[in-house]
Amino acid sequence: MGITGRLPLTGYRSPNEAKRDVGYYLMNYYNWKRPHQFNDGLLSAEAEELAKKVSGFY
Repeated sequence: MGITGRLPLTGYRSPNEAKRDVGYYLMNYYNWKRPHQFNDGLLSAEAEELAKKVSGFY
């Protein structure tokens, strides 16, 4: 399910409310719960940690 399935049916009352929900979606679901085909099925956060280890930038 994409972010559009998580938007309130009545919309947002303020831009800050929308920013809060989009930020939560990106930082929690998108990075930590959703596997990415581009990353061979890894979560974004896992792929980033792996890249740091391989590159030596930790």
